[in-house]
Amino acid sequence: MATSYRPDGTLASGGETALIYVGSSQCVWSNAPELVTLVGNLKLELQARARAEQRGFVAVGIARDMVAANGLAHLRKFGAFDEVTSGRSWANIGLLKYIYGDMPGRAATPQVLVVSRTVHAEGGHYGFRDERVLVRVIGLEAIKAWILAGSPLDMNASFLDS
Repeated sequence: MATSYRPDGTLASGGETALIYVGSSQCVWSNAPELVTLVGNLKLELQARARAEQRGFVAVGIARDMVAANGLAHLRKFGAFDEVTSGRSWANIGLLKYIYGDMPGRAATPQVLVVSRTVHAEGGHYGFRDERVLVRVIGLEAIKAWILAGSPLDMNASFLDS
């Protein structure tokens, strides 16, 4: 097994699991060295689970930074992602979707979400259907506890940072 996550570079119709990391270069907890290791291991674990279920897997990094370059530098510490978005602080397009939009949650960093969706790739057109949050974990200690418990996708409220 690889020691660090490598995107597989495919985009095909079918079930997909997405790990979404939300952090910031200006957040103390988002910059904890242990979080880098936790998120790196989580990418590998969820990728392996998705493969075992014959699902696609993607890792998405979202940086809540006003200056895009600062956010990209922050995300770079976490290794490879399939997709990244940075800049415009809380008005970032990724945050508008995963915090304020279709899948609302508390505006806080760091957080990880695991999303299930169906990818439709047909005739050069792409889209998602049935997209839903399986798990949202907010805060370094909550993320650590959730991962140490085996990263269950049937979320138990005891892992939530309130």
